[in-house]
Amino acid sequence: MRIIQPLRRSANSKAEFSKSETKEPKPNSELGSNSLTPKNRDECSSGKHEYQANESLDHTTRERATVAAELAPGRKRRRSALGHTFTHANGQTAGEPLELVVDPAKKEFNELFARGVRLLAMREHSVKEITSKLFDKSDRSDLVPAVVEDLLEKKYLSDERFTESYVRARGNRGFGPVKIRTELKSKGISSVLIQEHLNESAAHWFDSAAAQYQKKYGDAPVSDYNSWTKRARFMQSRGFTMEHIHVTLPSVEFD
Repeated sequence: MRIIQPLRRSANSKAEFSKSETKEPKPNSELGSNSLTPKNRDECSSGKHEYQANESLDHTTRERATVAAELAPGRKRRRSALGHTFTHANGQTAGEPLELVVDPAKKEFNELFARGVRLLAMREHSVKEITSKLFDKSDRSDLVPAVVEDLLEKKYLSDERFTESYVRARGNRGFGPVKIRTELKSKGISSVLIQEHLNESAAHWFDSAAAQYQKKYGDAPVSDYNSWTKRARFMQSRGFTMEHIHVTLPSVEFD
């Protein structure tokens, strides 16, 4: 029978075993060690760069939001300003301030011009009317003449067109040429334009006078001079001349 004897360790093996037992374990980053492996160092380095990139992007976003708030409420202007800011921020170094120059006078001019166009879109205005309304809505009175001149150059504003429109509109409402002439003068229209579009001896003024008299008094006869005078004053208040009145009013009837 074969007898197996136990292995005997040599002196060298005993020293190696003792050394392996007393050897300290290697630090492990997963167990909370401060030491980093090359792989961990690369991951932390890439994370740092990613954080810096996100921080730079947030800074650009904040700048763009600030510019958008300053340029509100113009949507088209806000979009163009944002695009300019984004390009400008990409070309700048870290910490370089963003400069956006907005001309207040130009902005005020554009706002006044847009207001004038809106007023003219509703109805025709004289130069005097538009000037007065723009003065009331602006703190920059020095810009109003330039805006009015621009409206005239672009043919948006015209005293001649206003005079023609005004005479037709007031005539359709039953007013005579005398009243219309007075109103046009108060609106800054020249006598030349008034005479060109307001011929007091035109036949349609007699027709208008007859229509207004018929609407007010009908076929009721004029019994005395006082009654005739009262009716004549009414026709004068509507803006008709004495020639229109004498032709329109019936003669006094006496019993």
